[in-house]
Amino acid sequence: MGRAPNISDAQPLSEPLPDELYWRDSYSWALEQADALRRRDFDAVDWENVIEEIEDLARSDVRRLTSQYARIMQHLLKLQYRHPTETDPVSGWKQSIRHARIEVQKILDDSHRLKAARLDVFGRAWRHGRRDAITAFVDQATKGIKSDSTQDREQKRLTREWHRALPQDNPYTLHQVETLFWYPDSKPLPSRPAPRDAVSPEQDWTR
Repeated sequence: MGRAPNISDAQPLSEPLPDELYWRDSYSWALEQADALRRRDFDAVDWENVIEEIEDLARSDVRRLTSQYARIMQHLLKLQYRHPTETDPVSGWKQSIRHARIEVQKILDDSHRLKAARLDVFGRAWRHGRRDAITAFVDQATKGIKSDSTQDREQKRLTREWHRALPQDNPYTLHQVETLFWYPDSKPLPSRPAPRDAVSPEQDWTR
């Protein structure tokens, strides 16, 4: 009977496959793939994951732009449809809008192709911004309700009412949203959605 193999008999471990390295150490994987492409060593390129990463990079830019457009429109809606007594948060909303507009310009400066196609992104971002504004209005209106069950019921009801109260179609143009110091005029609602229970207003618009 032959002797059992020991560690010294074992063959050296092979280098990890590109796909294994991709999951274990993405930074090292990226450097190796960049080096292989630079050397035109196409057999060493992990094509499937390289393509996926490039596509994800493109999607990431779209997500960033969508997020900033939505952030701007959320705060534009809050500025336009705020209650007349809500003055404290206005400067914070405007500052958030300005920061988002600057980020939009940075993204577009880095991607001329995305700049040409941004109208579609802008259209999708409206739905997100409108939803976030509704959530902010509802949360603000129900902050003082102590009962969890009552708060939950009022949040659901007010969400439906704000969906009906705010414009369904985007009232802002792309130019308005991207213009650094443009803000809409205040437009108080004649029948503003409000909780049925008496709630002490709290000026805490940190969202």
